[in-house]
Amino acid sequence: MAKYNRRYMEIEENWENQIVFLKTSIKTFDDGNINEAIRLAQTLRVMFHETNKSKSIYNLLNYKLYFKSLSDLYLPTNFVSTWILLAVQSDNEGVRFIPNFDPPKRMFYYDFEDWWNQVIFDDKRMYFLEKT
Repeated sequence: MAKYNRRYMEIEENWENQIVFLKTSIKTFDDGNINEAIRLAQTLRVMFHETNKSKSIYNLLNYKLYFKSLSDLYLPTNFVSTWILLAVQSDNEGVRFIPNFDPPKRMFYYDFEDWWNQVIFDDKRMYFLEKT
């Protein structure tokens, strides 16, 4: 099969569509549909995931964006578990992780790689990154 090279405008249009999908999914998630997290993750994957054989939309557009993070500063030398972007909620349905809605103490702007690889929480036995 012949390889098809998309024009820049097509890729840009695809990027804009993904932004619309993200905004819609964020609103739906914020309205209480936690299953929308799956669609959010899929959209982010379409926008940013790369393999040896495929390039992300982000890199095809050669964007140099900075990503805002409201996380606290992660210190790996801290001896106790660190919950940076998560909180735990307990109710009749059980225990689950939820976003940390505490007002941020600081704000960072990262390039994509640093944002994607920031630590969400570290329980001193294992840690989880944004990309997991």
